[in-house]
Amino acid sequence: MSFDPLELPRIAAWRAAIGDDAVGVLDYIGQQGGATLAVAFTELFWPRFVEHRGCILLAEHFDERRFEQWWTRLDGDCGAIEGTVNHLHLWDVFDPDAEDVPAQAMRHLADVLAKTWRAALHEQFPGREVVVDVSDTPEDYGPTIVVRSVA
Repeated sequence: MSFDPLELPRIAAWRAAIGDDAVGVLDYIGQQGGATLAVAFTELFWPRFVEHRGCILLAEHFDERRFEQWWTRLDGDCGAIEGTVNHLHLWDVFDPDAEDVPAQAMRHLADVLAKTWRAALHEQFPGREVVVDVSDTPEDYGPTIVVRSVA
C-alpha cells in the first residue's frame, strides 16, 4: 500500500496557499517542521532496542522494574513479554482527532515504520530473527506495530 503525502489535507492546503505546485513534501517539512522535529522523529523511524534476559525490547518502553513484573507473570516467555512491551499504537503518538489524516495514510505510516524497524533490528541485532507486524483491526487502538523475537 502506498500513499502520496501530497494528498494530505494540511499539505494540500499549504501548497494551495503558496500557489506553487512545484513545492513538495521536503519543502513542507523544512518550513513547517524543522530540524528539531526531524531529529525527534528519528526515534520513531529508527528506534533503539535493548536486550535484557534474552528479550529484545524497545528502549523507549523499557523499564527494568516493569520488565521483571512481566517476566514473573509470563514465566520468562520472551515472545510474550516482547509482544507486551514492544507494541506501539500510532494513536498513542498521534491524536486521531487532532487533524484530518485519512486511515489509509496512518496505515501507510505504520507499514513504513515496520520496514524501518526491521532494518534497525537487523543492524542492532544481526543474526537474530525478529518479526515486526502491523495490525489494524477494529479491536486495535489504531494501527499498531508489534516486535517479537522468533524462538
